Amino acid sequence: MLDSVNTTQYILAGTQAAQNQLKKNEKTSKTPQSVFSQLLKEAEEEKEPPLVNLSNVENLPFDSALEVLQDTLMTAADDLKQHPVPENVEAYKKAVGSFIAFVSKNAYSLSEKARAQKNGVKPPPLYTIEVINSKLDRLASDILFNQKREISLVARVDEITGLVVNLLA
Repeated sequence: MLDSVNTTQYILAGTQAAQNQLKKNEKTSKTPQSVFSQLLKEAEEEKEPPLVNLSNVENLPFDSALEVLQDTLMTAADDLKQHPVPENVEAYKKAVGSFIAFVSKNAYSLSEKARAQKNGVKPPPLYTIEVINSKLDRLASDILFNQKREISLVARVDEITGLVVNLLA
């Protein structure tokens, strides 16, 4: 009878130790998460591939590259309208940036003109921007004008993100 009592005590002690260890593990692994952080985690798991590899646009003919960038911008804008999530904001930012970089490279020319020295002080150079492709300039203006809502949404998101970062710092 003494053996069975000692054995039962050992079994109970081992069971309690195992239960205590499980509770500790549950506490450390189950940190309370907000709904927002859970949604972000789910969104990261469901990431879609980017719309277009924008680095390959440089190898395309001018018209094709313009069409691809314009389609990418419009698709990103539609996605942002339908689902204003962080991934769509980033995709839209990249699409706008790529489109503007393409327009800047192909629609404008920057020239620098040195100015004469006055009283031994060399003034900064004079920069002139010339419009080379007025059709592309007009197209870019029209597209960006039509994207005002999305651009203001992205600006507000960036402003809020900056405020949050400032609060955390």
